[in-house]
Amino acid sequence: MACLPLAAVLLLTLPIPAQTKKPPAPAKQEAPKPAEPSPMERAEKALDAKDYRAAADILTPYVAATPDDSAAWFDLAFASTALGDKAKAEEAYNKALAIDPKLFPAQLNLAALLNSMGRTKDALPHLAAAVELKPDHARALALYGSALEATGDLAQARVYYDKSLTIDANAPLTLAASGRLAIQEKNYALAEQQLAHAIELNPAGNERLDLARAFELDKHADRAVEAYRGYLAANPNFAPAHRRIGQIYFEQGKMDLAAPEFEEAAKIAPSDEDDWNLARTYSAAKKADLALPRLARLRHNNPNDYEVELLAGEMLNLKREYKTAEAVLAHAIQLQPKVPDAYVELANAMYLQEQYQQTVAVLDRMRKAADDVKETPWSTFLQAISLDKLGAAEGALVSYRRFLAIANGKYPDHEFQARQRVKALTIVLGKKGKKVPQ
Repeated sequence: MACLPLAAVLLLTLPIPAQTKKPPAPAKQEAPKPAEPSPMERAEKALDAKDYRAAADILTPYVAATPDDSAAWFDLAFASTALGDKAKAEEAYNKALAIDPKLFPAQLNLAALLNSMGRTKDALPHLAAAVELKPDHARALALYGSALEATGDLAQARVYYDKSLTIDANAPLTLAASGRLAIQEKNYALAEQQLAHAIELNPAGNERLDLARAFELDKHADRAVEAYRGYLAANPNFAPAHRRIGQIYFEQGKMDLAAPEFEEAAKIAPSDEDDWNLARTYSAAKKADLALPRLARLRHNNPNDYEVELLAGEMLNLKREYKTAEAVLAHAIQLQPKVPDAYVELANAMYLQEQYQQTVAVLDRMRKAADDVKETPWSTFLQAISLDKLGAAEGALVSYRRFLAIANGKYPDHEFQARQRVKALTIVLGKKGKKVPQ
């Protein structure tokens, strides 16, 4: 092999001059790419963003491939509930619980889901499991109490409501539920206390209506009206509250206050009951002109309603439309032949027309209609005064005395008149030498 010249060997071993081209620098090592997020991580991110459709689409194939992941089943159930797919949500919660029965949120959420589907009885075991897992969880206790109440176990419902309120005494929904249960228990003092507290915590709720009902049942009518008024302040177009106030005033005999409430209810949301409420209110106030148009509508809609016929007859008598009243009252008697009121009102119509014989005849029919038709103080007075007008002194005297025996001070003016006539008729019969009836 030929040897290189010495000059050539030195050239190869000497450093490369600066003006010569440098060799390329070694390539930098790239950082490792981050790992792709797992399906569960992507699903959790979608759930956090409330993108429930994306979460469900990720989780559905994932649980098919990984059926033992209770957290994945739980998340799928949660997403399905939000999407309104209750059947899929129920299945997913059951899958989660089959893997981990101690998964408290799954027990509680499944119970809430079943309850929303009207399957409260099916929710009970899940709520029982939830309160066993977390006996100091106020919401779980309250939900269990609510389910027990809905399925008829009021005693146990009370136990769990009380436990819940011991833990959280300021939970408006629990206070309201417990207060409503107290109404059923007829513990009105407790109902009023808890409902009032619920209202303090949540003034915008509907608890004022429950509180008003508790006051009504507790015989505190004025406080009930105040509670209804409080609800109407925020909900002025809630017709049922106006009707309840009207009914309270009607029962108190305050017809001038009852009528505007019934009128307001009829204006806001007309109901079949409005004509009857107003008809009887105006009738009680002796305002026949306002009562009769409503009674006419009621008679047209239901021609066989005894109460309507009777009230119409009374108002027609008040208007002195006696002939029309006679026909209406005769029909009422046909509808209820064993009830005395229509007979008495028909007798009034006859008496006011000075038809005394017909008055007595109607009252005789009333007494003969059935053994259980009893005379009333007013019917007895009408009998007495009609017989008196006809000159039947002995019969009149017997009837006057009978009236005084049963009137019990309810007809002071007529009782005074009856006593005076008893004295006068006794003298008349004595002068004629007739035996005075005892």
